[in-house]
Amino acid sequence: MPWFRSTIVFTIVVSTIGATQLFGEPLIMRQIAPESINTDFTPMMEIYDSAFKVGDYQYAAAESLVLAVVTGILAFVFYRVTNRKMS
Repeated sequence: MPWFRSTIVFTIVVSTIGATQLFGEPLIMRQIAPESINTDFTPMMEIYDSAFKVGDYQYAAAESLVLAVVTGILAFVFYRVTNRKMS
C-alpha cells in the first residue's frame, strides 16, 4: 500500500480543492429547482451572489480570500498529516 500513498494523498487534496470551488453545476441546477438550491449552496455561489446580485464587490473579494486561505490551510494540514514517516 505504500506505493499508492502519494497518489491517494494527491487525489484527496485535489478533490477537496475542487469541492470548495464547485460552482457551475449548482448554478445550472438552480434554474431547474430554485427552491432546493439556494444562493449559499456552495461557497462559490455565495461569493457570486455577493458580487453580482448584491453588488458588494469588496465583501465578495474578502470571501474569496478567506476561501482561498482556508482551502490552502486544509490542504497543507492534510498533506502534513498523511505524509508522516512511519516509525
